[in-house]
Amino acid sequence: MSIPERGGIQIPQPKVWSFISTLWITRLSMAVGAGILRVPKEAKKGEIVKVQMVITHPMEPGTRKDPQTGQIIPAYHLTKLEVLFNDKTVSVVDMGGGVSANPFIGLTLKVDESGIVKISYEDNKGGKWEKTAEIRVV
Repeated sequence: MSIPERGGIQIPQPKVWSFISTLWITRLSMAVGAGILRVPKEAKKGEIVKVQMVITHPMEPGTRKDPQTGQIIPAYHLTKLEVLFNDKTVSVVDMGGGVSANPFIGLTLKVDESGIVKISYEDNKGGKWEKTAEIRVV
């Protein structure tokens, strides 16, 4: 595809547009509640590691108006996030409409043994999800 320019010269469309449209298609196709959990694959005994997660969720607070209809957009947000390591609770986070859309959450965890990190989270409309990742102590 070309963009018309002065004098009938055709300029090729910049490749950045295809990158941006691919990015948006990918972003829009991620389902609500889809999460990414990132932990190191290996750690030394007693090491403190980063646990990072991103959760796709609109996080509507229930106070905004739809610009087209003027109606209040109903609340739709995460309410609880729980982090477990080897089925032991490490952290519980109570969430609400004040948290940004697609929240990024990070915490540190001391690992003394190999195990499974599990995050489980739920929203105010009954949605429940969980993700797991393994850390191996070397």
